[in-house]
Amino acid sequence: MSTPQRGDLWRIKWPLLWLVASIAVVALGYFTLRQLNEEARRALVAARNDLAATEALIDKLGEEESTTSIYLDRYATLAAAHVVGPEDRLQLLETMAQLRADLNLFPIQVNIAGQRSFPLPYPASVREPGRPVRLHQSTISLTLPLLHENDLLRLLDALVAEPEQFQVQRCDLRANQRDRSRYVQLGQHFNASCTLDWFTFAIGETAGSP
Repeated sequence: MSTPQRGDLWRIKWPLLWLVASIAVVALGYFTLRQLNEEARRALVAARNDLAATEALIDKLGEEESTTSIYLDRYATLAAAHVVGPEDRLQLLETMAQLRADLNLFPIQVNIAGQRSFPLPYPASVREPGRPVRLHQSTISLTLPLLHENDLLRLLDALVAEPEQFQVQRCDLRANQRDRSRYVQLGQHFNASCTLDWFTFAIGETAGSP
């Protein structure tokens, strides 16, 4: 076996350099592709997470839209019944006058006291409370003469049937004539006085409004 000569080493130098350079390029390309693949994988995971979050948001918005539509209908119904919104005292007087005419009663004296307001807290389970809701309460005093005692019951039944929210607190019925034989005569045999609570709801504009 012959010993390699200096010229032989010079002849294989360039092929060796090309081999080393090729291996370096291949290694660099491998690690570069591996890094790009890892970045692409992370981007794919992030994109999937964003897609899942977007789908969840779309589902939530759809549920909120459905809920909002339901409550808007309910709010419109309550507003039309004068349950939600400011007190309409003129409308209340007109309602009393209409009930008096429908039930064929004597004139009704109506006195509406000042309004009290109470904030209604949201349950602790509600994470994102909506606009603040306040309960308004006014005390109404009714005084009227009656021909028969059951006229008072008919009036109270009619008030309860009204869309407004009334709660009867007290009613006093007093006979004007002690002689019951005179009840056969047409006249104001009884005087009635009642105290009622009138409730309405008001919805604020922002969560921080009073």
